[in-house]
Amino acid sequence: MPKTLIVAHRGAKSASEFENTIDSFQKAVDLGADMIEFDLRKTADDNIVVFHNETIGGYKIKNLPYHRVNEITSRRGFRVPLFKEVLDEFGGKIKFDIELKEEGYEEEVIEMVDGAFDLRDCILTSFHHTSLIRIKALKDELKTGLLLGLKKPEKMIRSLIQKSSIAGANADGDFDFILPHWSLLNTRVMKNAREAGVPIMTWTVNRPSKLKEILGGDVAGVITDDTELALQLRASLR
Repeated sequence: MPKTLIVAHRGAKSASEFENTIDSFQKAVDLGADMIEFDLRKTADDNIVVFHNETIGGYKIKNLPYHRVNEITSRRGFRVPLFKEVLDEFGGKIKFDIELKEEGYEEEVIEMVDGAFDLRDCILTSFHHTSLIRIKALKDELKTGLLLGLKKPEKMIRSLIQKSSIAGANADGDFDFILPHWSLLNTRVMKNAREAGVPIMTWTVNRPSKLKEILGGDVAGVITDDTELALQLRASLR
């Protein structure tokens, strides 16, 4: 059985002072993670940046120019990298799980990743099903993943778990992976995904017992804050 991929959530968080930074990604590479997961947002001056939260210092990222974002974060001890910096620094060194936090700049993201590295080393994910539809329409060979949480997208979760099958929801092939929160793994999500042949990557798993359980199963990848522990547990199962 293929080994479950270890995906470093926002870089190697447990080994880094700050998440979603060049340092956290480099530590994930040094530890031997299979992939790094990180988040994209767009600033007021049209820079695509790697940052998770919608706001910082009481301001929305989309309403701040890039230099202002880093003025705020520099006072907290870190710098927000540009998406291009991450591509330039780590493309070809490690696989990418890239989450689009917002809709509207899918084409720009595709243009940046296309030609930067082997597209098989990348998956674009989102809670926004419409983003995945746009990505597939623009570049069908890119791998996409639908994120599922406990609260959003509520309608999609309800459809996947309670009513229709994943195959039905993905009739047009808009996503190649499904990424449910780990607490959804024992629901009909797993059963439906298996029946549809859609690989599962789950998030964010940190408890040792749960990590060991998932690593011993048939999920394609596990997203975790504790990259080092996950790697040790996976090695112990061989």
